[in-house]
Amino acid sequence: MTTSDNIREERLKKLEKIRALGINPYPANFDKKQSIAQTREMEGKVVKTAGRILSFRTHGNIAFADLKDETGKIQLFFKKTELGDESYKNLMLLDIGDYVGVEGTVTKTIAGELSI
Repeated sequence: MTTSDNIREERLKKLEKIRALGINPYPANFDKKQSIAQTREMEGKVVKTAGRILSFRTHGNIAFADLKDETGKIQLFFKKTELGDESYKNLMLLDIGDYVGVEGTVTKTIAGELSI
């Protein structure tokens, strides 16, 4: 089996798990309110945007992803303590390249990175 076959197989397994959770992996729409460039000007406010995941990394009880649309890029910041164990575990079903919609408050991390 080639590496691309392995990647495809792994993604199909994740897709199965997403469907088993009752989540439609290909929803008909997402009511995006702001572009990523607009969200970067809205610190302290709740935003609703969408884009492709460029990177995903975890550090214990927190996770980060970079989200990009045609206007720019912003970091997503997830805390296990706020999401709960199950939702945090479900984040691991996301892959680089996935198109996702997000809603949350624009804030700065301790490192000063603008994040949702």
